[in-house]
Amino acid sequence: NVNAGSLVQMPQNPASARGFDLCVVGAGLIGAAAARHAAEMGARVALVGPAYGEHHDEASVIKRTDTDPTWALLACRSIDRYKAIEAKSDVKFFHEVGHVTVAPAGAYALQIRCATAASLNLQYEVLNELVLKARFPYLTFPPGSEGVWEAKKSGHISVRRLVAAQIAAANSSGCVRVHDEVLKVDRSITPGSNFAGPMMVQLKGGGGMIADRVLVTCGAFTNARPFLPNEKLSHDAEGREVEREKRRQTLGEGGA
Repeated sequence: NVNAGSLVQMPQNPASARGFDLCVVGAGLIGAAAARHAAEMGARVALVGPAYGEHHDEASVIKRTDTDPTWALLACRSIDRYKAIEAKSDVKFFHEVGHVTVAPAGAYALQIRCATAASLNLQYEVLNELVLKARFPYLTFPPGSEGVWEAKKSGHISVRRLVAAQIAAANSSGCVRVHDEVLKVDRSITPGSNFAGPMMVQLKGGGGMIADRVLVTCGAFTNARPFLPNEKLSHDAEGREVEREKRRQTLGEGGA
C-alpha cells in the first residue's frame, strides 16, 4: 500500500516512461476483483481509490438459483471462487447458511427458478407450506406459500470483507494499492506526433501515474470527474437492482 506522495511526479514525456500495464480507478467490488484477476495474470497493476465501505451496505444475500439463467450461471462461477479467495487472502467473508425463496404455491417465479436450477444441475428442494413452517419456525409465511430451498453455496457475504479479501489477494500478486482520489484521466500525446501515448492518471494528493490502460469502476460516480476523456456515460441504462425489484414485484416473489 502506498500513498500518493510516494509516487513519482508526472513525467515530461509519458511515452518514454515505464508505468503500469493497468490502472484500476475505483477500489470497490468490481475494481478490487479486476485488479486481482489482472495481477494474477502477471500484469503490473495499480488499484487507486479511497477505502471502500464508508457509505455502502455491509451484507448481501448470495444464491445460485435465479429467474435469469445468465445471472444464475455468473453467480455459480463467482461463488465457486470464494473459498480460494478466502484462502489466499486469509479473510473470511462468505457464510454458507443457505437461501430460501418464498412465493405463492405454483407461482411462475418459483417454476422458472427451479427450471434454471435444473438446467445448471444445482441442488434445490421445493418446500410446501407445512415444511416451510417446520423448517423455519422463526418466520411467518402467508397461507398458501411455497419455497425453493438451496442449502449449499448460498447464504450471505460481508461485502466490505470481500473487497478487503480481493485487495489482499491482488497485493500478494504484486498489485500496488494507492489510497487516493483520482482527479482526472487523460491520454498523453507522443511528442512530435499526433499519436496517442499512455494514459495519465492525476491524483488529488499530488503527482500521479501512467498506465497503458485505465479501467474505471466508479459506478454512479463515473461522471463526477473527467475519468473518461471527452466522454460521459449515459444515464438511460437501469441497474441490476432496479430490474430485480421490477421482476420481483411482477412475479410476486420474496427471498430470505
